[in-house]
Amino acid sequence: MQSLIVERSDLEALLQEVGVDGLMDRLIAKLRAAIFNWDEESTRIQPRDGFAYEDPVYGLQEWMPICKVGDATLMKMVGYHPNNPAHHGIPTVLSTLSAYDTASGHLRAVVDGTLLTAMRTGAASALASEVLAQPNSRTVGLIGCGAQAVTQVHALSRIFPLTNVWGYDVNGEAAASLAARLEWLDLSVERVGFSDLKDRWGGNARPAYPSADPAYAYGKEHDLNKYVDFMTAQVTELLTNYGPIAAICLDGIATPLHDKKAGGKPMEICSTLQNKGWGFAKNSAHLKPAKARMKLATARKGGG
Repeated sequence: MQSLIVERSDLEALLQEVGVDGLMDRLIAKLRAAIFNWDEESTRIQPRDGFAYEDPVYGLQEWMPICKVGDATLMKMVGYHPNNPAHHGIPTVLSTLSAYDTASGHLRAVVDGTLLTAMRTGAASALASEVLAQPNSRTVGLIGCGAQAVTQVHALSRIFPLTNVWGYDVNGEAAASLAARLEWLDLSVERVGFSDLKDRWGGNARPAYPSADPAYAYGKEHDLNKYVDFMTAQVTELLTNYGPIAAICLDGIATPLHDKKAGGKPMEICSTLQNKGWGFAKNSAHLKPAKARMKLATARKGGG
């Protein structure tokens, strides 16, 4: 039995043969098919795991296993070492792919996955945007202008009629060099500040109060209708542009709380399924099912 070894030079030869657009188009098509044809019975995935360390330098290594039942087990190994460019002249993120025959355990192939990982990440973003964004979108805003930004924009350009790129990065050198690195895509690339990016994108979800507020304020001195108008427009877009909606959950300040009289308005339960904190905490004590059902019943009685 032999094992196939695919090095970066082999991938560069492939790019020369099919072209970078051709390879990205094939990758997007393959990824789209894999997502839509996903089958839990024939594909088994284990949680990703890895090691983070600070000796000899700060770094992270992770492995991501997947098994195609009756065919092969595949492993993606990724290393993240931010000192690589300065100390070794290699990318921050390195990747290696390997495949093993499930009938014998034989190593089928080892592939340099760094370029393919960057292209696949761009393809995944493009497919997500294909579902969530307007089909005639022409502008993309980047928060982060590193190496990955190039494949992100390239993949998006294969699906959308892009004309403009706005780029922001805390690393001034990365932001300044973005236009040169994207020149081959023939797009208008502009370096912007973070506040500029937010303004051009339409601002954030904070109501347009005349003066800055530390949080969504609700009181006699504030105009809640501005918040309601904004939320109405957002919910309308979500419910009309993206296919069937099974359920919708609203969260926010300036809504009736569970310990206040609800009147004719839906109640809001300001509670979590764990002791404290709004995010998931693995080691936190969680509510028993009976208590969770009781909280939902309380909201239902209030018209929520």
